[in-house]
Amino acid sequence: MAQSLIQINEKLTVLERMVLRWRLYLMIAIVVAILGLFATFTIPREADPEVIIPIGYAVVPFPGASPEDVEELITDRFEQEFQNIENVDTITSSSALGGASIVVEFVAGTDMDRSMDDLQEAVDRVKTQLPEDANDPIVGKIRINDIPVVTFSLSGPYSDAQLTQYAKMIQRDFEGIAGVSRVDIIGGLIREWRVRLDADAMQARGIGMSEIMAIIQVNNTDIPSGSIEFSGKSFSVKTSGRFQTIEELQQLPIRSISGKVIFLNDIADVADNFQERSTLSRLSEGGKDPQPAISLSIRKQAGGNILRIVHATEKRVVELKKSSLPDNLTLIKTNDNAQFIREDLSTLGINGLQSIIIIVIVLFLVLSWKEAMLSAFAIPLTYLASIAVLKEIGMTLNSLSLFALVLALGLLVDVFIVVAEGFHDFIKAGCSSVESAQRAIQTYKTPLLAATLTTIGAFLPMLLVGDIIGQYMRPLPITITVVLSISFIISMTLLPTFASRLIKHGRRRGSLAGLRNQLIERIKISYDRRMRSIISSPRKRRTIIGGAWVLLFITLSFPTLGILSSELFPAIDYNFMIVNIETPAGNTLETTEKFVRQVEKRLQEIPDIENFVTSIGTSESLAQINPLQIGGVGSSEHLASITVNLVPKEDREQKSFELMDGLREEFRTFKQAKVTVPPFNAGPPVGAPIEVRITGENRDALNATAKNVETLLNDIPGTIDVDDDIQETAGEFVFRTQKERLAAFGLSELQVALTVRAALTGIKVSSLSQGGDDIDIIVSFQDQDVADVTQLKNLLITTPSGYAIPLSMIADISLEPSVASINHDDRKRIVRVLANTQDRLPAEIFREFDQRRGELEIPEGIAIRAGGELEELTQSFTDLFKTMIVSVLIILTILVIQFNSFSQPLIILFSLPLAFIGVIIGLTIFQLPFSFPAFLGIIGLAGIGVNDGIILIDRINTLINKQHMLKLDAIIQAGKDRLQPTFLTTSTTILGVSTLLFVNEMWFGLGIALISGLIFASSLTLVMIPILYNAFGQKEKHRS
Repeated sequence: MAQSLIQINEKLTVLERMVLRWRLYLMIAIVVAILGLFATFTIPREADPEVIIPIGYAVVPFPGASPEDVEELITDRFEQEFQNIENVDTITSSSALGGASIVVEFVAGTDMDRSMDDLQEAVDRVKTQLPEDANDPIVGKIRINDIPVVTFSLSGPYSDAQLTQYAKMIQRDFEGIAGVSRVDIIGGLIREWRVRLDADAMQARGIGMSEIMAIIQVNNTDIPSGSIEFSGKSFSVKTSGRFQTIEELQQLPIRSISGKVIFLNDIADVADNFQERSTLSRLSEGGKDPQPAISLSIRKQAGGNILRIVHATEKRVVELKKSSLPDNLTLIKTNDNAQFIREDLSTLGINGLQSIIIIVIVLFLVLSWKEAMLSAFAIPLTYLASIAVLKEIGMTLNSLSLFALVLALGLLVDVFIVVAEGFHDFIKAGCSSVESAQRAIQTYKTPLLAATLTTIGAFLPMLLVGDIIGQYMRPLPITITVVLSISFIISMTLLPTFASRLIKHGRRRGSLAGLRNQLIERIKISYDRRMRSIISSPRKRRTIIGGAWVLLFITLSFPTLGILSSELFPAIDYNFMIVNIETPAGNTLETTEKFVRQVEKRLQEIPDIENFVTSIGTSESLAQINPLQIGGVGSSEHLASITVNLVPKEDREQKSFELMDGLREEFRTFKQAKVTVPPFNAGPPVGAPIEVRITGENRDALNATAKNVETLLNDIPGTIDVDDDIQETAGEFVFRTQKERLAAFGLSELQVALTVRAALTGIKVSSLSQGGDDIDIIVSFQDQDVADVTQLKNLLITTPSGYAIPLSMIADISLEPSVASINHDDRKRIVRVLANTQDRLPAEIFREFDQRRGELEIPEGIAIRAGGELEELTQSFTDLFKTMIVSVLIILTILVIQFNSFSQPLIILFSLPLAFIGVIIGLTIFQLPFSFPAFLGIIGLAGIGVNDGIILIDRINTLINKQHMLKLDAIIQAGKDRLQPTFLTTSTTILGVSTLLFVNEMWFGLGIALISGLIFASSLTLVMIPILYNAFGQKEKHRS
C-alpha cells in the first residue's frame, strides 16, 4: 500500500502534492484573513471612482465689461491661442458680464500635467494682450471628485459678522483634519478696506482718482532689496511698506498743497468693514422658518478616505459644541456624501452574508454540510484577499469596486462548486479523501483556468473604453480580475486540501439524502431520454436551433420597435434633492429673495423633508456640483438653489424621484420664475437628458431658432423643464465717449472707464493679509454721489489740469438690450436648449424631434445638432460593444488553446448570444430599459455561460478520449454529470443575486438581467451545446 502511494505521488504535480501540506495552507489562510481584515478597515473609501477628466479651464475676470466686450477683448484671443495647443479636442467658452470662462477639453488619455503646462504657457502669452483693467486669469483643471464630501451649516441669534467669525474658527479646525484639502465658507461676510472718495473734496483740491489709486498701490508693497553680510553671516534685506492697520491707510499722504499735507481721510471715508452681500444663505429644520446661516463645505484630497474625514469632522463638531460654541448656535450636517459609501458597504456586507447563507443552505440540501461550509469559508476569504490586493495596487473602495465584488459572487461560486462537486464524485467513487482532492485538482485545473481566463477576458477589455465613462468603469475589470484570480488559486489549493481533511467518505446519511439522490436520479433519467430523442432527430435539432435563433432576432428587435428602451444609468432614490430657481435676469438679491420664500414655504409643508439650506445669488448647491460645469463670473443675484435633505428612506412614504416628479408639476405653475428640480442618476456626471445645440454667428437668428426649438420640445410629450441658456438682462446703459472732447480735455478711455466703475462698484487697487484674512483695498465713490442714472451723467471726471467736468460732457448715454452671456463651442456662437424627461426616455423623444424637425424654420448660417445624454449614451454603448468584440477574440483564443480546436470554441460562442434572449425578455417584463447595469449583467452572464460550456465540453472530450465512450453516450453522460453542478451554480447565483433586487434601482437592473439570463442560459448549456457538439464537435473514434 505504501509502495502504491509512492508510485501515485511520483506522478503528481507540485500543486497536487501540496494537498498534504494542510498546515501550511491553514497558516496562509490565517495570514490572508488578517491582512484582508486590516485592508478592509484601512483601504481609502470614496463615493465614486477617482476620475481624471481631461479638461482644463481659464477664468478671466474683467470687472464692469459687457458680454460683447468680453467676447471681443478676452474670449476670442484666448480661443485663438488655445487652438494651437496639442491634443485639444474641443474648446467652449462663456463671455459674461464681468468676465469670461474658457474650457478646454483634451483628447482622452492625454498627459494632463503636460497639457496643463501648455495651457498655462498659452495663458501667459495672451495675458500681455489683455486690457489693463482685466484681472489676472485663473487657470485650473477639473476633478470629478472635487465636490464637498460633507457640509455643515450654522445658524443662530447672531449677527452676520458674528456667524462669520464662528465659521472661520470652525474652518481652521476642519482644515487640520488629515485628508482635507480645503474648507470653503459659503454665505459668510468678506472683509475689505473700503476707500469712499468724496468727489467735492477731490475737486476742491484738484486731485484725481487715478492719482489716489497709484499712491495707494505704491505705498502697499514689500520689496526684496537683496542681501547684506554682517558678522560673517548673510542676511536678506526687504523694504516693508505694507499697511498694518486701517489707521495707516487713513493717514496716507496724498499731496502737499501750499505746505499743507492732504491725507487720504481728508478726501475719503476709509473704513474696515465687509463687502456688500452678493449671496444670502439660510437654514430650515423640521419645517421651521428659515434662519440666516453660513455653510462650510469640506473637500478631500485625492485618494482621501471619505468615511474617516466625515467621522473626524463629526467628532470635532461634538468637541467644539462642548468647548467653544455657545449652546444657542445651531451646527448641523446638511450634506454627507459618505452616506452613499456607508450604504454601499452595508449592501456588500448584508448581501454577501445573505448570499453565503443561501449558498450554504443550497449546498447542504444538495451535497453535504461539510462541502457547504467549505464553500462558505472560501467566499469571505476570497473577498478579504481581494481587498488586500486592491489596497496594495492603489485602488479605492468605491461604488464600482463594491459593485464588482458583488457581481463576482456568481462567478466565483461557480468555480468553488465545480471543485466541490468533483471532489464529491471522486470520493463517492471510492477514492480516499487525499486522492479525491488530488484528482479534483488534476481534472479541473486546466478547464477552470481556461474558464477563469475567459471570464477575465470578457471584462478586461473595458480598460480600453476612453473618456470619462472609461475611467469611471476602470475599477470594475480590475476588481473582477483580482477576485477571479484569487478564487481560482483558492479553489486549486485551500479548498481541496481542507476538503481532504474534513470529508473522509462519500456516504450521505438520513432520509433527506436519500430523497435528494432519488430526485437527482429521476431528473438525470428524464434528461437522458429527452436528449437522446432530440439528438437522434434531425427535425427536432433543427427546430430547437432555428427556434432559438428566431427568438433571438425577435428580441433583439425590441429596441428598434420601441418595446425596449435604453439609458446609461437609472434614477436612484437618494436622501437629498435640489431645487433651482431662476428669476428674470437683472433682479436684485432682495427681489429674488421674495420669490424664494414662496418656494421655501412649500418645502416646509412636506413631512418627508428633514431640513434644507437655501443659497440665494448662486446656482451652485451644497449637495452636488457638476464638476463639468465651470461657474461664470457674471452676476447671479437672480438665481437661487435649495439643497433639500430628506428623512431616512425607511421613514419616507415616497422615493426621492417620486417626490421630485410631484414638485416639478407644482412648480411648473409658478409664473414669476423658473423653478426646476433636476433628476439624479447613478454613475458619473453626464449632460442633460435632452440637449439641442444651435450654432451660428447671427445672435438674433440664434435666439429666434432656439425659441422655436424650445416651443417644439415643449409640444413633445415626456419633456419637462425645457429651457435655453439665453439670459436676457434688463438692458444696459452704454456710454459712448466722444473722441474729440476726450482729446480736448486730455483724458483717455481708461480714465473715464475707471471713474465710472469706481462710482458704481469700486476698484480693487491692492490687497494685504491680516489676522488670517485676505483683505482687498477697494476704491469707490461715496454712495450718495451716484444714486441713479441722472447722477451718473453728472459724475465729475477730473482732468489732468485739475478741472472737473460732468460725464455727459464727454459721452452720450443710451439704454440698449443685452444678454447676460455669449457662449461659444469651437469658436462659434452657440445656444443650447436643454430639457429633462419624465415617463419617456431620451431616445424616444429625439426620434419624435427628428420626425418633426421639418416644422422648424432654420435661417441661413444656423445649424442644429441634437446631443445630451443620448449622444453620450450612444458613444458609451458603442465603446462598450467594441470591447465586447475584443472580449470575444480573447475568449476565442483561449478556447482554441484549451481545446486545440476551432469547432469546439465556436460551439460555445455560437450558443452564448442565445442567453441574451432571457435578459431582454426579463427587462421587458419588468419594463426596465437596457442600461449600463444590464450590460454588466450580460458580461457576467457570458462569463458563467463560458465556464459551464468549457467544463461540459471538456467532460465530453474526456469521456470520449480516455474512457472510450461512444460520442452520443459521452454527450449524454457529460450532460448528466453537469446537471447537478449547473443547477447548483444557477440556483446559488440566482438566490444570491436576488437579494440585490431590494437594494436600489441600479442593482435591480443588474439583478433582473442576471437572473432572467441565467434561467435561460442554464437550459441552453445543457441542451444547445450537446446538440451542437453532436454536429460539429470531435469526431467519434473507431474502436479496433
